[in-house]
Amino acid sequence: MFDFAAVFRFDRYLQIITQTARINRFLYYIHRIPLIGPKLPLNIFSGHNFKTVTANLLLIYGYIKKIMARILTLVAIFVWVYFVHFNGRRFTAVEFVQTSIISWAIVIGLGYAILSGTTFGGVRANNYRFASQFAQDYTLAIFDEYVLSTLVNGAIYTGLLLLLGMFAGNFILILNVILLYWAMYLLALASVFYISARRKERTAVGKKGIRQFNVKSLGVGVLGWLCLIGSGLVVQFMPDFQPIIRVLTSGYFTVIPLLLIGLALFLNQRMLSRDNQATMAKIKRYDDQLYESITTNSKNEYVRTGTDMTEELQLETTSVSETAKLSFGTPAVIDALLFKRYRRILRKKILFKLAWIGAITLAFVIYFTLSRLGIIHFGNGLTAGLNFYGLLPVFFFWLYLLSIGKDVMSLSYTNLDSVMLTYPFYRQPQVVIKSFFYRFYQSFKYNMVMTLAVFAAVVVAMGIAGLNIALFQIFLFLVTLIALTALFSFHYLFVYYILQPFTIDKELKSPLFSLVNWLLYFIAYMQLNIPDNWLSYQYPVLIIGVTVMYVGIGALLIYRFAPQTFKLKK
Repeated sequence: MFDFAAVFRFDRYLQIITQTARINRFLYYIHRIPLIGPKLPLNIFSGHNFKTVTANLLLIYGYIKKIMARILTLVAIFVWVYFVHFNGRRFTAVEFVQTSIISWAIVIGLGYAILSGTTFGGVRANNYRFASQFAQDYTLAIFDEYVLSTLVNGAIYTGLLLLLGMFAGNFILILNVILLYWAMYLLALASVFYISARRKERTAVGKKGIRQFNVKSLGVGVLGWLCLIGSGLVVQFMPDFQPIIRVLTSGYFTVIPLLLIGLALFLNQRMLSRDNQATMAKIKRYDDQLYESITTNSKNEYVRTGTDMTEELQLETTSVSETAKLSFGTPAVIDALLFKRYRRILRKKILFKLAWIGAITLAFVIYFTLSRLGIIHFGNGLTAGLNFYGLLPVFFFWLYLLSIGKDVMSLSYTNLDSVMLTYPFYRQPQVVIKSFFYRFYQSFKYNMVMTLAVFAAVVVAMGIAGLNIALFQIFLFLVTLIALTALFSFHYLFVYYILQPFTIDKELKSPLFSLVNWLLYFIAYMQLNIPDNWLSYQYPVLIIGVTVMYVGIGALLIYRFAPQTFKLKK
């Protein structure tokens, strides 16, 4: 079929080089830190033995992390079965283990296998670059992407299931589950190649062809997600697993997964054969143009965001009366024209996020309605003792994810500042300051639409849940959401104007810029772990106070320093 040893060597070299590059980037950023960096010896970059040992340790850590992730998946299934399926009923240890293994087989062995077989996008950029830069056979990159992950996951799960077999009380059950897992994932591997590779073979290369391929892949991917969700619903609502257990403990049933494995191996042998060079060459040519387009048009995530918005642009005609409203006498007129030009794209982003908010709200409304009608009883204590203070940490993180502050910054730099900053008049203090506050206003305006939608959704869901919430809590919750909206609308623009991390070639040259933005993400994420005893009225008051201080001090810094710092780096 193909050379397993060559694929494993390819993957090992790929991982070693990837980890070494990561170490080099880390040392580079450390070297650029003021006060600390200049004191580091330059020969630290040439420490080959140190980097090799560290890269191997990181590689081992990566394998351990994979094993732990699979263990956590099994643990999550066990916890789910305990709280959902047995939920207060008496059970034996053998019954619990058998039911958990069957649930795992349905969700992971069936639902997730179908999902992985329908949503695979192709060779990752890392594998592609490695094969191209080191003149490796591109077939190895395809095999590494398609085959190796399936084999590694299968080996890990097989070992874990064999260990669980000691507690299941029936070896035939474990054997059939393992064989079914391998059958489904090998069939998924064949479908991955057929859906992804064959479609690439038949899709016209270029932006239009890539877009058509992505749309088709999305349609098939939705089917995969529906199968995964459906398998989860089967586990949750199936009253008794004993009929399935009786089937899987039959020795005759073993013939079925063995036949499926044989069929899967036959299909994979035909589709992944090295003799199939024509298909491999077409996949390679497709990926060449795809990654060339990505590399040419975007050198970092911020530039990529702005470039993507430019590609979606549909020019709108502006009437004379509308143009007059833009106040051509003000320095912010160019920004006004920019936001008017990209208004449709920004609205599309907002509508997409509003659709997600609406879908999540509808799910909670249905859940609370069924719960109050007594149709479902799982999680009736979900709303016990719940108040707006307890929701704030969650919505702190959600509003961070929903914010388009980064999109506004990327749009402004990619489509305006990268060119206009080369002109002296554009760097005049009054132009820089008015430009900043106009962009802040636009970002805040768009973000407030989502904030008000979130607020309305929470109030409606809590009303249907039958919770009595004090008006003071509702008011404080709304003010806190508005403060967070101001914070996330202000932050990216503030850091962008003070640090201005980009060069004239659209390269990101400031590690401090990335670090500060990562810190905001870290702070938002850590809100999810705040202890319950902190969640009183002092928590929203603290958020409001910190936001007012941050925005106020930041505005003063913009007035004082932005005219000097807002320029292209060399």
